[in-house]
Amino acid sequence: MEDAGSWDLSAIPEEKFDELAVYLVRDQPCEDDCPNRAEASLPRNLVLKDSLPWMAIIGDLCEAFDKTCHVQGIWSTDFIPRGTRFGPLVGEIYRQDEVPPEANRKFFWRVYCSEEDFYYIDCLDVKKSNWMRYVNPAYSTKAQTLVACQIKRQIYFYTCRTVLPDEELTVWYCKSSLSVWDIR
Repeated sequence: MEDAGSWDLSAIPEEKFDELAVYLVRDQPCEDDCPNRAEASLPRNLVLKDSLPWMAIIGDLCEAFDKTCHVQGIWSTDFIPRGTRFGPLVGEIYRQDEVPPEANRKFFWRVYCSEEDFYYIDCLDVKKSNWMRYVNPAYSTKAQTLVACQIKRQIYFYTCRTVLPDEELTVWYCKSSLSVWDIR
């Protein structure tokens, strides 16, 4: 690991991230019947707004199909130190054999109980998910601000470097999760 700046994510095992956490940020509390829990749960130092990098990436594609595209992301309003933990990820839970055939898997996260046994957290429904559903995948290692880790049976996001004010939070998986989740 480095003393300052970004962590060397290839050298840190998944279980170590929780030990490295210096701040634990909880979701804003919401009523059970909140119509948009995903937005209402947003911590105070974060805002939801257009994801400019993703809009630039998909903008031409949207024009080609004559569609309006709107990609939102989570942005910081203040400095967020390296080692800040967000989460856990919240959504509807499906056992691996209970996923409805019509389910949109765009917002699915796989959580392992053992090598063969897992369930999904579906973050599509804004009434049942939290703000973490809006965090976009990192489009480069330089843009990555968060690393996703499974700690016990929960998904948390950890800042892997200091996040500056007005910077979008973007996530990628920790190295050990890449092989378990079969992500390339």
